[in-house]
Amino acid sequence: MTLSLLSAIRALDTDNGRIYETPIGNLPGVNTILDATESETDREKLRQWHQRQVKQLGEIEAEQSAIASRERGTAIHAFIADFLTNGTEPDELPLELLPYWKSIRCWLRNVGESAIVSHEVYGNARKAIELPIYHPQLGYGGTLDWVGEWEVGDWWLADFKTSNRPKRLQWMSRARLQIAAYRLAFTAMFDLPISKAVIPVILPDRPAQIFELTPEQLAADEARWLQRLELYKALQGTTV
Repeated sequence: MTLSLLSAIRALDTDNGRIYETPIGNLPGVNTILDATESETDREKLRQWHQRQVKQLGEIEAEQSAIASRERGTAIHAFIADFLTNGTEPDELPLELLPYWKSIRCWLRNVGESAIVSHEVYGNARKAIELPIYHPQLGYGGTLDWVGEWEVGDWWLADFKTSNRPKRLQWMSRARLQIAAYRLAFTAMFDLPISKAVIPVILPDRPAQIFELTPEQLAADEARWLQRLELYKALQGTTV
């Protein structure tokens, strides 16, 4: 099913991953593509991590911990989106989320104005917060967290992550590929070049880590993303 040009892009979860309904048809989501093209080395690392969690917590508690982590990340994203949209902090916050909100609150207070974008697919202009997008030429969809004007004419993309432990940039290959995909799709839809990207890692009871990606890193990540996309298309029997 395709959408009219005045309809919003819509994400749908299927047995084969998330797809996006767009004016040019159903497109695979960024994470669907990354899951399908993950290397065997990365799959093995994930399996080993899961085995360690089961050994430490037990199978049931490990599963419950994973579910709680996903739910926490979703909730924090929602609070961040509300703050960036309305400029107000949540009135009531579950106690288990408060340490994470404190982690990112200061950084959020200092970000620039959210980008306001206009495209026929949305019908009306809207802020670039939790924004569904797609790449009309490369054929994929996704939902970016935020694009804003850090300084006059200096547009940044942020992709928020939640973690119980500090990270290192070299551990965040997937997050960087996500940003590369979103940046390419965003610039394909709107005449608004993104000069930098940041990955804020939200941690309990300590300031968020803010990883800034340089233009050189972004260019390298975009090349890696295009390789993954090409592999996905090959596996699906289509072309980029």
